[in-house]
Amino acid sequence: MSVSTVNDWSIGIYKGTSPLDFFDSPDVPNPVLTAGAVTDVKAEFVADPFWIKEDSSWYMFFEVMNGVVGHGEIGLATSTDGYRWKYLPVRGQME
Repeated sequence: MSVSTVNDWSIGIYKGTSPLDFFDSPDVPNPVLTAGAVTDVKAEFVADPFWIKEDSSWYMFFEVMNGVVGHGEIGLATSTDGYRWKYLPVRGQME
């Protein structure tokens, strides 16, 4: 018997006054990052983001589930507004 799993995890941005009071805002193009944006590994899904802002740039680090090796790796995306993100391939730059 084979078991099929579907990993539709992606990263979204929500607005609100606290972690207990937030909403899906119409001005945020959710999801802001999906596995399809990852270009340097076969990404099964993206998850577990955290953000750092320096000057006028946002940096989002997140887990990329690499389907070839079967474990998570750290990905990086950047944004100038916190809503629209560009994935930065890291695989080729580190080797």
